[in-house]
Amino acid sequence: MLKIRYTLSFLCIISLVFVFCSPKKGGINWLNDVDKAKEEAQSSKKPLIMYFRSSTIDFCKDIEAEQFYDENLLKVSDKYVWLWIDGDVKEETANYYAIHAYPEMIFYSYTGKELFREIGKVDTNKLLEDLKLVDKNYCRYDEVKAKYEKDPADIKLKYEYAKTLYEMGKTGEYLKILNEIKDEDINNTKGMFTKAVLNLGFQNLVSGNVDKAMEYFNLIVDKYPQSEEAPKALNYIGDCYRLLEDSDKAIATYRNVINKYPTSDVRKEAENKIARLETFKKTIEEFWK
Repeated sequence: MLKIRYTLSFLCIISLVFVFCSPKKGGINWLNDVDKAKEEAQSSKKPLIMYFRSSTIDFCKDIEAEQFYDENLLKVSDKYVWLWIDGDVKEETANYYAIHAYPEMIFYSYTGKELFREIGKVDTNKLLEDLKLVDKNYCRYDEVKAKYEKDPADIKLKYEYAKTLYEMGKTGEYLKILNEIKDEDINNTKGMFTKAVLNLGFQNLVSGNVDKAMEYFNLIVDKYPQSEEAPKALNYIGDCYRLLEDSDKAIATYRNVINKYPTSDVRKEAENKIARLETFKKTIEEFWK
């Protein structure tokens, strides 16, 4: 499964490996070998925490410069085995563990059972709360699955279960349930049709099926323009045009996001994308003068 992950060109990777691919000393005691980390977790009976990061993501740098040296975190860090994986260097490992985005943490019991994940940046307090859940051997997947199995007719629980499957890297099951939700709420009476269709479009987008992705996104924008998902869908349509190398249509679509949904969460993102595209266009024009 393809994931949205920023990567560097080969030469950039070579130039940055020695700067970014290893943690600084004085903080958490990191390992960098998967097999050794698993062996250590089993022999010490300590939970394993895998941290996947990228040298190109600012969130990773922020976490590594501050959070991993937090006094409260360091007080409890010896209770766990910590594994540092640089996705720029170990891309095959990141693919194997179905990493969605950087940074991403996977929390395991010492027996090797995946308990849950945190995708994206989390603050120190949240991480400390996560560690308390790990101490209790809490498994998010088991909890959500149990709730769904008690009431499989509840479409919202079904959607939460689907999201958990995605988080766990079970993409096939995730897509199957999204399609079921789409068909069960075809008129969007429960607001789940648009959620399912947005996620189906996104999965096609990151898999490279841009035309199919646009079909899904346009379905939301055309049929349910007032839905919560419509601004995001329109923003993704702009991304599709950008991937199709049609910067004029991409910019026009992002402007449409700003004009139609001025209070949406994605307005600022659309503004930033316009600025980047216009700067790039100007640079190219200046180069060819």
